Amino acid sequence: SDGMPMNWDMRDPNATPSDEPLQPIPLALLEAQLNDVKLRFIHPSLADEILIDIDRATESQGNKNSLVLDANLSINTIAIDLNGEIGPFQELLIAGAIDYKLDALGANITLKTNGKFADLADLSSPDIKLQLEATEIKTLLEALKLNPVTQGPAKVEARLKTTDNVIDTAIQGHVC
Repeated sequence: SDGMPMNWDMRDPNATPSDEPLQPIPLALLEAQLNDVKLRFIHPSLADEILIDIDRATESQGNKNSLVLDANLSINTIAIDLNGEIGPFQELLIAGAIDYKLDALGANITLKTNGKFADLADLSSPDIKLQLEATEIKTLLEALKLNPVTQGPAKVEARLKTTDNVIDTAIQGHVC
């Protein structure tokens, strides 16, 4: 490691913590499958951790040399089917220019997003569209450990686009 901090850690959860520095794992996969993987997201701004329980996830090469993702997971109490595509693969490896499309479908929620970045390493020149529909927004907020400031059915559409260092943002939504 070159002294850069890592934002994740793969270890035995029952092992005694060590003072030894963590080492990055160099990894580039064209095809992978995960089964029964649990991830914990902990952040000082959250009252409690978020548990992502991946029942099954596959990643494979798709059209235009992209990576295709298909997963069944839950985020705390919300079960989600996740499908998406990101690429091209060579640009992912160098954190360059990428396009993506991601759909998440749960019993009471639908999230669709697509977009691109001119440079993934510094998230420059984003062009992102997002659509979220929830039959009960309070359930989603609680699952994400956020303060449920409202309740009821919700629909949100958002767009973020940067051109020539000018940020164009539009958010439209309502809770019934």
